[in-house]
Amino acid sequence: YHPQQQGRDSISTTIWVPGFPGSGSELFRKLISAMTGLPAGDIYESSTKKCSMYPATCKTHCPFLQPSQVCPSDRRLKVGCKKACEQPVSYRENYFDENSWLLLRNPKNALPSHENWVYEAHRSMTTHSQQMPQSAWRKVRDKNFRASVSGWANTIKWWTLGDMTNFGAAAGVTAGDNERDARLNFMPPPRIQHPYNTSLIIAYEHLTSPIHGPRLLRRIATELSKANIRVPIRELEDGGDPWPCFWAQIVLNSNSTTKRSSEGRYVPSFRRGQQDKLVAMLDELIDRYTIASPRADIVPILQYYREDIASNLKLDAT
Repeated sequence: YHPQQQGRDSISTTIWVPGFPGSGSELFRKLISAMTGLPAGDIYESSTKKCSMYPATCKTHCPFLQPSQVCPSDRRLKVGCKKACEQPVSYRENYFDENSWLLLRNPKNALPSHENWVYEAHRSMTTHSQQMPQSAWRKVRDKNFRASVSGWANTIKWWTLGDMTNFGAAAGVTAGDNERDARLNFMPPPRIQHPYNTSLIIAYEHLTSPIHGPRLLRRIATELSKANIRVPIRELEDGGDPWPCFWAQIVLNSNSTTKRSSEGRYVPSFRRGQQDKLVAMLDELIDRYTIASPRADIVPILQYYREDIASNLKLDAT
């Protein structure tokens, strides 16, 4: 327990917040810090900021980006070493809550967001400062598509189902189709398990919505209180709801900086075959969480992603 932290009770615990890279973890950290007055940790930062310093929450991309698989075999992703998968299992005993919260974002946006982070990091740019040229996006999209889609799906599976035994690649995606996919499998070793219950699914699209966002923050505040983390945001004197104003102050300010590129702003596109693979992957997840491992909180989100990708995904011109 961490009584030395303001805003904490003596029996408070830190909550893991996993998500595929590019799913809004930095925005979420800003919201948590503003809500609680406590740091929102990042397992990949320096020892003074990472999760050993008893933050309210802790960001992780595990099981994505295994250091032994990524760093030695791909120079382009050398920066990914600092996003290594430090197993959350080893942190459970002392101060982590039994529950975790999973961040989700539509893969049509999460995949290019992650690749853009790599592009900026490789060039020592400020994060979220510039959109990569469209030609660069298409190149890395095709190079990394199989591994990234498997990584997106398996992040959900690992945190909601508890282990990765016999999961394999996502539907329509064979991670071993070529030598590079075998090296960059982006999956934890077989039979690694974790002791956490994913109690809250947080869709980036809900978090950034002026309708759903304030309601979601109220729910998050309730969940924080269950971990004995105080949220000192009070009802307005006139009895009004403080969350819309709080949401706007944090989220709208965070979105005020837009990425630019020499080619101008563009919407990342995909190939027709990649669209089919994304739809097949989401169909497999929807079936799993509808029938085999029912989760009413995740199925509507996956269905929305599936329909959006099937109907609205921007495709390369033929």
